[in-house]
Amino acid sequence: MTETNPSSTARFWIALVPAMTVPFIASLLYFVVLSDHALGKVIYAGAKVFTVAWPVVCFVILWRVGLSRFKKKSHWGSLRSHLRALPLGVVTGLLIVGALWGLLQTPLADIVDASAPAIHKKATALGFLENYILFATFLSVLHSLIEEYFWRWFVFGHLRQKMSALSAAVLGSVAFASHHLIVVSQFFPFGFAVFLSICVAIGGLIWCWLYQRQGTLAGAWISHLIADAGLMTVGYFLLMR
Repeated sequence: MTETNPSSTARFWIALVPAMTVPFIASLLYFVVLSDHALGKVIYAGAKVFTVAWPVVCFVILWRVGLSRFKKKSHWGSLRSHLRALPLGVVTGLLIVGALWGLLQTPLADIVDASAPAIHKKATALGFLENYILFATFLSVLHSLIEEYFWRWFVFGHLRQKMSALSAAVLGSVAFASHHLIVVSQFFPFGFAVFLSICVAIGGLIWCWLYQRQGTLAGAWISHLIADAGLMTVGYFLLMR
């Protein structure tokens, strides 16, 4: 997969700054300020639409590149390159799940258990508790793909055109973790929420590394999918017991 390097630095940052900040602001609104208001659900849906639509808006309107070039097979890479990326993605995903399992064998598991009622209440309010398996499948498979498309391909992929790959990975991963901090801080003590958000940022760095190394999102996506599936499995046993 390739990115586009817009000629105007101003237009570049006009595109990237909202990409890195809107998810954080939206999460603050729908999960904290308006968490008990119907508008919160509207903002949540709008935030998800933003992650899909904003890169397209930038290409077509802001950068005036158009979408015709993205119909070319060479832009998206070959099926063989995607398949070659999967094994390393699977390994990293399993390592992340293994690290998660290891953390749950420590006293940190008590903090997670103590937060179960708050998580159960929020899951009920959001309406996905009764359809948890369907929600978990959507989150693990489709939502992880959307996040890789947005955070790794669009945000990291374009930041690295203006700075080193390491700097781009760090900046992009911190932005990626920022809206997760808002969410987890509603269930866990703030210090633990910060720790979890750092773990999310590390996951983001791993997926940036995979994308940088492999030139395709396939490995990062399958790794992300496995990690999310592991988290949702923990959530299932936490909420359904």
